[in-house]
Amino acid sequence: MISAGIFGYPVDKAWRKAIQACNDFIQNNPDYDIKIIFAVLDDKILATGEETLKEIVGDEKIEDSVILWCRKYAILFHVVSEDEELRTFFEKHSVYQPHQGHHGLYDILETCFRDAYESNVVITDYGQVVKEGKLSDMDLAQPMKEWLDSLTDKQILAVIAWHFRRDHFSEGSWISDSVANGHMAVLVDALLERCK
Repeated sequence: MISAGIFGYPVDKAWRKAIQACNDFIQNNPDYDIKIIFAVLDDKILATGEETLKEIVGDEKIEDSVILWCRKYAILFHVVSEDEELRTFFEKHSVYQPHQGHHGLYDILETCFRDAYESNVVITDYGQVVKEGKLSDMDLAQPMKEWLDSLTDKQILAVIAWHFRRDHFSEGSWISDSVANGHMAVLVDALLERCK
């Protein structure tokens, strides 16, 4: 970025050369363990660099912890949403009522919920991603495979986070709506499909 300062070299071209050189090195040296850090002076330069990085390298890679969480809980989401008795039972879930059965499944669902936050499944900038992507409330609430196929990995993570965060405001809707109605199964499947 030095030449992009007083010497007037265009910032976007400087970023392109720097990122491409780093990316080429990483691609040609897959066994080399390296962490690259760019130090910049202001938010405008940073934003230009982030856009250039997306163009060259692509969307952010899904973290391994997220993939492991998806693999671990995918079967649970499918079992609850596809078994008529379980689906009907969990659709009636309320935080105001004591559990009337399936205590083991409730324990697993509660662990799953906590694990999602610890595994970085619930991304912190989901609101910004939803806003920037102009994702509608209808699509967010009832995500369909076809719609998810049109989203980036980060946007799918934002949809998942939206379901988890909504639970805080809707008092238990994650189990009664997102899990029981199959939304979590569809979301997890969409992420796992991209990792094949």
